[in-house]
Amino acid sequence: MSLEIPKNFPLGHLISQELTQICIGLGEVSLNFYTPSSIPGRWELGACITIESGFELSKKGKSICVGVSGSIGASAGGLTSLLGQTIVSVERLPKSELSLAFSNNLNLRLSVSAEGFESYHLSISGDVVDV
Repeated sequence: MSLEIPKNFPLGHLISQELTQICIGLGEVSLNFYTPSSIPGRWELGACITIESGFELSKKGKSICVGVSGSIGASAGGLTSLLGQTIVSVERLPKSELSLAFSNNLNLRLSVSAEGFESYHLSISGDVVDV
């Protein structure tokens, strides 16, 4: 069984963060974000999401790209369509899954491992959680 995201975890801080880098490995994909600074025109390092178990990228409910544990890196190329996009909403889903809606109308669902292994890691504003 995977861990749950604590109720007080700052998921709302993901809103308005821009995806600026995707690092693809054999067994994981890391999404690195920047966030607007309090100084106009400046950006600061933002959140990091590392996906190990799986994901689904979709538009209007239609699947575009799916990554599954064991071959997640080979499937992650489709995520490049999120580069330069900002997160517009975050939704907690059943079974500790998470849905991120982006400014280009794409939706990224982070799935969890049925075997109970770590599925994804969130690092936001200094807070970290492993799911």
